[in-house]
Amino acid sequence: MNFRVLLVLFLTLGLCSVVMRAQDEEEESPLVAASNKKPLYVGPIVGINKVITTGEFASFATQTQCPLFKDGTGTGWFAGITFEYLIGDAKTSKSSFIARVIYDNFPTSFTVRGDQLPSLVHLPSGEDQIITSTVQHVSELKYTTLDIDLAYRFNLGNTPLGITAGVTPGFAMTQSVVQKFQLLSPDNVQFVPDSTAIRYEDNNRTAILQDGPLKNGNKLRIALKIGLQYEFILKRMTIIPSVHYNIGVTNMSDESWRVNALQFGIEARFPLKVL
Repeated sequence: MNFRVLLVLFLTLGLCSVVMRAQDEEEESPLVAASNKKPLYVGPIVGINKVITTGEFASFATQTQCPLFKDGTGTGWFAGITFEYLIGDAKTSKSSFIARVIYDNFPTSFTVRGDQLPSLVHLPSGEDQIITSTVQHVSELKYTTLDIDLAYRFNLGNTPLGITAGVTPGFAMTQSVVQKFQLLSPDNVQFVPDSTAIRYEDNNRTAILQDGPLKNGNKLRIALKIGLQYEFILKRMTIIPSVHYNIGVTNMSDESWRVNALQFGIEARFPLKVL
């Protein structure tokens, strides 16, 4: 776990500790506690990212047989802090402004099945034999961002079901790519190591062609975010499960591909005293 993740978790746990101590002084529900004060709520949020990267980008290797990588998928996570400002009286409010500071992890894997290629096999007898090999190209993207969610929430009628919509500007913290050229079959075929690859793995059956920063990566990511949430109002806090679709607007690099994510999260919000 890197320093940024530890920092986010430390701040989240610290904030929860402060808020819980404040709650120990009162036994009122969140809505009652906020009814005579400025309706500001704060708390942690955690969740899972189901990543969907759309578009296409060129291979990072120089070989002409390497393909274009297209739509990819992956599973990541997110964690951060939420601030909510209710519009109107806390007891009757049906809308609010929401701001979040979130660390997002958006890993993506791309796989393209390659052609069947002739391979030269050295037999135990000393003879050489040409056979057909099956290959595939794999590109693994590591992409993390520090985001600021700015959203508006309104509830449907008098229900605790709410719709949220807003914009999410973010800054890329990690942008790196590992590209692999793999032999799938037959089992008795290996690459002959040369300067074409950075290194070889899996008993010389996987050639690592790229392992480093994303070329011409865009540090700024802007996304639109829409979703649904449901509020469970407890005695001392509000628990809010939610699902959002995070739609990337900006390209990740100078090529046409964008990161989107279906986000499943859960938040705990506490009324914060504001003098």
